[in-house]
Amino acid sequence: MKNQKINLFNLLLCLLILGISGCTQDQRNICIPILGGQCDQDGIDNNPNFNGNSDSNNTSSAENFIRWHFDLCNSGDYDKAWNNLSTRFQNKAGGYSEFKSFWRNIDRVNVESVSIIKESNTSAETSVSLQFTRNNGKVFSQTVTYTLMWDSDLEQWIFG
Repeated sequence: MKNQKINLFNLLLCLLILGISGCTQDQRNICIPILGGQCDQDGIDNNPNFNGNSDSNNTSSAENFIRWHFDLCNSGDYDKAWNNLSTRFQNKAGGYSEFKSFWRNIDRVNVESVSIIKESNTSAETSVSLQFTRNNGKVFSQTVTYTLMWDSDLEQWIFG
């Protein structure tokens, strides 16, 4: 009965988020929302003051930002990671408590690849392959499309 309640909760949470973000299922068919992204099934800079600049090997600043963002999630710095989201994206995520709850159930996320679909000075469309390891050791992967926007006040990218 307890598993049914958990599965029902996950299903309801997924249905709530599905219309406004991405959603996938892990190996046990439990719905996992990847907040704000559009999902396709299938070495990180820990600088706390990310400024959006590219590194010397021509890596896109958008790619550096994405890797830095997920490193914040890995280190449990949810406040800084939350601030990397636009208000619209924060709303799609279901609010700070849902965002934090999701990441507290993830032991680690590895950014396996970042492809820049298109990038300008003010926006970037990316395809990001992620591998998640839950706290219980279960692993799932997916590719998510993220749109980034340049925030001139913060002088950095944010998830749009």
